[in-house]
Amino acid sequence: HPELRPLLRAGGAVDAAAVAALPGVADALKGAGLDPTKLIRRPADGGELVRAADANGRTPLHAAVAGGNVDCVWFFADRFEVAKADKGGRTPLMAAAEGGTAEVVAALLRAADAAPATLAAVDANGKTARQLAADAGRKEVVRLLAVADATAAARENEATRLK
Repeated sequence: HPELRPLLRAGGAVDAAAVAALPGVADALKGAGLDPTKLIRRPADGGELVRAADANGRTPLHAAVAGGNVDCVWFFADRFEVAKADKGGRTPLMAAAEGGTAEVVAALLRAADAAPATLAAVDANGKTARQLAADAGRKEVVRLLAVADATAAARENEATRLK
């Protein structure tokens, strides 16, 4: 639903029926082992999505990344920690880097404000999102992550210099 995109990106409140109608949201919730009817609430009921994860520590954001729907990624990135790793140490950014679209990776980078901790996080095998993308032959994603790494390093250097 393109008409919901600006509202979701702006963090606006969306009625449960509108959210449920967004392609992939209910599937992303179910994919994370969560019941959409219990998690998506109407604004009158508090309007917040319950912060939950499945038995493997995967949040609906992990599932949205796996589904590849950038609108769902934006929706869940506003409600779940982008840097939250599952029990295998994999963050949503790692999953996107390895198998998601460049658009999903870019959305996660924007949502996380390309935080150094998010970029430097390693999975259970000691690999960063950038290393996973390189191993998978994802050149465009490697480029996006390299630019994000350089930007984060420049911001850290500037902050240190200004102290």
